[in-house]
Amino acid sequence: MIRCKTLRWSGSDRVSVSENRNRSGPTPSLRRRGAAALEFAVVAPALFALIWIAFEFMRSTMIQEQANIASYEAARAVMVPGSTIAEAHAEANKYLTYLGTRSVTVNVYPYNAQDQVQNEIDDYTARVEVNISIPFASNALVLGRFLGDRTITSSTTLTFESYSGFYDGTSY
Repeated sequence: MIRCKTLRWSGSDRVSVSENRNRSGPTPSLRRRGAAALEFAVVAPALFALIWIAFEFMRSTMIQEQANIASYEAARAVMVPGSTIAEAHAEANKYLTYLGTRSVTVNVYPYNAQDQVQNEIDDYTARVEVNISIPFASNALVLGRFLGDRTITSSTTLTFESYSGFYDGTSY
C-alpha cells in the first residue's frame, strides 16, 4: 500500500511525495539483481572452461609450429659440409627454448647415398633428417593430465649440400 502526502506551496501548485511505508519485499530491481547473480554463477564456470580449453589448444598449436621451425632450422644448419650433429641439437634447442618446452627429444640422422644411417656428418652424407618429439603432458598446463602420453612430433629431411666426394678442393 502506498500513501501519498500532499504538500501545498504558495499558489495553486501541488507537489505529490510518495512514502514507502507498508511496502513488503524488495523492489523489482533488487529481485532482478539476484537473478543475474544466479545466472552468472551457472554460466561462468562453463565460460571459463571454454576459455581455458581454447588457451590450451592455442599453446599446443604454438608448440607444434615451434617444433616445425626448430626441426627445419636444425636441418638447415647442418646441411652444409663441416657441420656436426651437436650443431643441429644446439640449433633445435635454441628455437625450442622460446616457448619454454620441457622434455624435448631431438634426433639427427645423417644418411649416405645408399640410405644408410651414418654416425656423423661428412662429405658422403646425402641427406639429413631431424626429428623432434615433445611430450604433451609435460608441456600443457592442464589438459596434459587428461590426454595421456601423446607427443607433438616434427620431422624435416633436407638434401645435403656437398659434392659427394667429387670435388677434391684443389681444382676449379
